[in-house]
Amino acid sequence: MTRLSRRENHFPPLKILILLSLYDLIPAAGGYLFTNDAGDQYYVYLTEYGLLDPRSPNEEAYINAFMLGFSCKRSNPHLRPHYDTKSKATILFVFKEFIDRYPGEAFVYVCDNRDGLARNRRVTFARWFNEENTAYERHHSQISYGEINWYSAILIRTGNANKQLLINAYYYTLQQMLNARNE
Repeated sequence: MTRLSRRENHFPPLKILILLSLYDLIPAAGGYLFTNDAGDQYYVYLTEYGLLDPRSPNEEAYINAFMLGFSCKRSNPHLRPHYDTKSKATILFVFKEFIDRYPGEAFVYVCDNRDGLARNRRVTFARWFNEENTAYERHHSQISYGEINWYSAILIRTGNANKQLLINAYYYTLQQMLNARNE
């Protein structure tokens, strides 16, 4: 057995280093709240979601999935938001905790477009996903309806036995939603 020198013992374990780079999380209904250094309040959540089953003629047949996401209430909405590495790390930490808790499930992510920045959110989320992901694949969609673009994605573990069914259900659900809006 090799003994560590005092100098090597000085460094905290990696898990502690990771936690030091996160904001304090407060449990909330379906997720967690945190406030960043700028005073912006985030809510990171997970909720049950039903994808329409494309194999069923019955419009009420669903395949269980989850929806994950986050919202931000800016402390000063008139100022341009600045990039905050610690907010990113905190959001990704919570997402990873959710995904690790339900490894056989699919996760739908929808980009909020109330402020017209959904495309920016999709690009940011894709970059985060590609930086941090090793076990999941992402399938995304952009739907244009009138002058509004709607961006979403589904995350599925690469080895999921139901992967193709979940992907089909995701795209089928989006198509049915678009059809319903056009009627």
